[in-house]
Amino acid sequence: MTRVDLTVAIMATPSRAHRLEALAAAVAPLRCTVILDEAESRDTWGQYRLCLETGRRGTHRLVLQDDALPVEGFAARARGIVTAHPSRVICLYTPALPSSYGRAMLQAASLGRDVVDLTSGSMFCPLVATLWPVALADQCLNWPGHARGPHGSRGVADDARVGNWLKAHIPRRYPLACVPCIVDHDEAEPSSLDNGGRYPRRAAILPDTPAGQLTIG
Repeated sequence: MTRVDLTVAIMATPSRAHRLEALAAAVAPLRCTVILDEAESRDTWGQYRLCLETGRRGTHRLVLQDDALPVEGFAARARGIVTAHPSRVICLYTPALPSSYGRAMLQAASLGRDVVDLTSGSMFCPLVATLWPVALADQCLNWPGHARGPHGSRGVADDARVGNWLKAHIPRRYPLACVPCIVDHDEAEPSSLDNGGRYPRRAAILPDTPAGQLTIG
């Protein structure tokens, strides 16, 4: 069995600093390193990179955004998922939109599966709560494709950058999503990139979701 040493980095902004104490308590006894964008630069990829590479990382690094809402018993659930699937990038939060994600989660739940491949053509990878084997984190960090284009990584969000890296490989390195999600998204918090309100961002399926139903219509 693969040895799992799971560490946590929280991707945080000053405007949501009031959430950090509760978030750390929700993932206890896992210990957290807070990566704070003190300048409020909105450089989400630069900040996400720091979350992947900062401090003691163990064998696996969990990156949580500061508007994550972990479910009860989160730490034990997360350890179980990464122990069962130690070599994959795993989304602990998956939204119901785009609809391809919602349908995949719903179908997997109906079949009693605990994970599903997010084989969507979507241009982004959900990053509210994502587990990384450190070897794959390093491969993503060092991927030359991040520097391509006239502006490199500038102006391209973290979820799109990770999605591009995942899809650049043959066979494609689709992430896994745990079923149900063990993290929800806090809809009461405004988006740090001012894109909130365009669509619901609740998790597709949570442990208390009635059978056969998504959390949003």
